[in-house]
Amino acid sequence: MLIQLREDIKKLQAPDRQREKTIQRQLSLTKEQVDAWYELIEQGKLELHQTLKDRLAASQRRIDAMARELADIGRRRQIPLKKFGAQQIQDFAAAMRDEILIPGSKYAKNYLHTIVSA
Repeated sequence: MLIQLREDIKKLQAPDRQREKTIQRQLSLTKEQVDAWYELIEQGKLELHQTLKDRLAASQRRIDAMARELADIGRRRQIPLKKFGAQQIQDFAAAMRDEILIPGSKYAKNYLHTIVSA
């Protein structure tokens, strides 16, 4: 069960992993570009006109947006799967067994139907 769950989660997270790689590359390139502009300004090779200020501000907004998206992807990935192990499976199975064995349980039929269907 745990192996299948891990495989399913891995498949679900594949688009996020690919998107994360793309964003990291874009973020790195944008930061390098901004750093290069600042270096040219510091060296006196480039003047900080309004158009450059606007481009720097736009680049910073892109950097901030990419950082937020990376953080969102990171939060989605934090499924506590590593904490889900043999003990949790045993506890869940025991709870299911106890519920199914209760006479007149309103959940027993649904539980059994789900298990048999799966």
